[in-house]
Amino acid sequence: MKPLRSVSKIEYDEAYTRQLDIHIGSLIKRLRIKAGITQSTLSKGTGVSLPQIQKYENATNRVSASRLIGLPVR
Repeated sequence: MKPLRSVSKIEYDEAYTRQLDIHIGSLIKRLRIKAGITQSTLSKGTGVSLPQIQKYENATNRVSASRLIGLPVR
């Protein structure tokens, strides 16, 4: 039987961070849909570009904590 490969702290942190980005993006999308607003409306209301909203929701780009605070919550 092949021994388990040791996972470095850096690899673990990157995997964890990626999962967190995906979770936050999906949460933004779910809350936006629940509020009944489009990506375009969210973009205009927050001053964040439409492509950036799409990248947040798809976890292509990471959302900063300061940006999260500025997103409206209903």
